[in-house]
Amino acid sequence: MEAKPGTEAPKPSLKKLGGAFVGLLQGHLELVGIEVQEEKARTFRLFLLAGVSLILGLLILVGAFRVLRDAVHILMEGVPRGLTVEQVAERIRAVEGVADVHHLNLWAVCSHIFALSAHVEIDPEHDGQRSLLMSTIEHELQHHFHITHTTIQFDCSACNGGPLIKEFTHRERSSGCNGQHH
Repeated sequence: MEAKPGTEAPKPSLKKLGGAFVGLLQGHLELVGIEVQEEKARTFRLFLLAGVSLILGLLILVGAFRVLRDAVHILMEGVPRGLTVEQVAERIRAVEGVADVHHLNLWAVCSHIFALSAHVEIDPEHDGQRSLLMSTIEHELQHHFHITHTTIQFDCSACNGGPLIKEFTHRERSSGCNGQHH
């Protein structure tokens, strides 16, 4: 502004300069505050994402360990989890006509298919009912234990005149044997 002749130029008041400075300072502080808030938000999101990633990673690791443990158990033909050979043998022995069970093997083919092989000693009076015994045993195994694949061999030692399971004996070799059977 140009001063008119004979008048002085207006002097800026200290009040106006202070107000302008405060306004400028306030604007800068607001910008700094916004940047600080944005940095805090970025840091919070970073820690939140890291925490979620860590939790998910641990869950995946625990799941992978369980799958690996179950796979090794199945590959090693272990007894299915939750079953014991004794439980299964007792259930088979409870079937009418069954005298005993021996050479019982129980394993998991996969996570939901269980298999069994066994020798079942039957009473002589049930010797002619092997088909009925087989279907009864298979029904019991499937119903109570979810065992769907079975190989069962029936034995009747009383029907054959003696025990079917022979005891192992050890004899010393004689030097005059020369491969001939005596």
